[in-house]
Amino acid sequence: MKYFIAAIALIYSSASYSQVYKYKAFNTYFKYFDETGKAIRTSDSISVDFLVVFNFPKNRINTYGKQEGNMDLISTLEDTTDQDGNVERIYTGIDQFGEKCEVHMKFYKAGYESDCILYYYYATPGVSMVYKLKKDL
Repeated sequence: MKYFIAAIALIYSSASYSQVYKYKAFNTYFKYFDETGKAIRTSDSISVDFLVVFNFPKNRINTYGKQEGNMDLISTLEDTTDQDGNVERIYTGIDQFGEKCEVHMKFYKAGYESDCILYYYYATPGVSMVYKLKKDL
């Protein structure tokens, strides 16, 4: 009986671990929007190097670098897969400063410059922080 319980615990822990993903951010830029939500300009991109961890069982995104941060994922707004198998997830999130935003993630299958695009959209003041990510192997 105790082996059965241990086997179930092992299966459960490996299933939840499979939903933790590590990426390296290599590029970032800002996108600015007008009051209607239309993109009006994009900043120059900047090379960066920090770790981004998606922990879906805990509904959290953590960043580790010179300045650490976190984003709590409060609710799922959309979860879609396109014809190429790329997955887009949109959440409502709360950052470490208590600010509410939309969190967009696009996970690419192959053949793209990045493995994932992550951006945080803040309605006020109408700005998105965009990160290009590569899998951290």
